[in-house]
Amino acid sequence: MKTLTKEALRNHLDSLIDDLGFKDPKFNEKMRLLSSIEDEKNNVLMSLYTQEYGPCSATSIKDLPRGKSDYTAIMIDFSNGFDNYKKDLKRSLQHIKYRNQNALILLLMILNLSHPYSEILYYRFYKQMSNVEVMHKLYLSKATYFRNYKVGFTQLLERLNNYIVEYNSKINQSNGDF
Repeated sequence: MKTLTKEALRNHLDSLIDDLGFKDPKFNEKMRLLSSIEDEKNNVLMSLYTQEYGPCSATSIKDLPRGKSDYTAIMIDFSNGFDNYKKDLKRSLQHIKYRNQNALILLLMILNLSHPYSEILYYRFYKQMSNVEVMHKLYLSKATYFRNYKVGFTQLLERLNNYIVEYNSKINQSNGDF
């Protein structure tokens, strides 16, 4: 992992709720899939795949024009599509899990900042309140809000970069130990 720039941190903060998965209607289903055992995974995957991609011709050839109703070819295409779907979904789930873990770390670091920095960043990015709403909620003037926002943002960036450096050194140490 590389250390973060201010712009990268801002992007992570802006996508915090999305990364935590609160807006994805299928998030719980995907997370359950990550933790289920292999047989259950295949059943859930097949169910998801057939719901999204299963052509009516996979179960019925009546909708196909004459000469196009080779049921075996249809099922082979469906099966190959399922294999590709599993691979793509696995990559997607790993990416979601990675983003979710990073978002949780980011949220915990926000909450571990001192007052008023943690409150400002919490309301601004987790609760997704506007700058003005946060100012009113915390009874801060505009100048005080932005000064504290800047200090809190800088502290968060430093803590995250220290965390990344420690994480990388642990990874490098564990790579040397076989």
